[in-house]
Amino acid sequence: MVRADDTAGARERRREWKFFTGEKGRWLWRQIPPAGKAVSSADVFGTLTDCIADARRNGYVLWTSRERRRAS
Repeated sequence: MVRADDTAGARERRREWKFFTGEKGRWLWRQIPPAGKAVSSADVFGTLTDCIADARRNGYVLWTSRERRRAS
């Protein structure tokens, strides 16, 4: 039995993550779900590394190229 969340269509409905600089060059992230309201980081960060670390604590998955090849 194949669950609905195991289908290729479900994989395409993943959350989109964007990282950008705001005022004074501080970094923030935004998560955009396939349906629903976008969520942004509660804080701003001095470096992209710190911003990504916070995003990971909030569900962002950073795949290595090897992990991407294995998943495909």
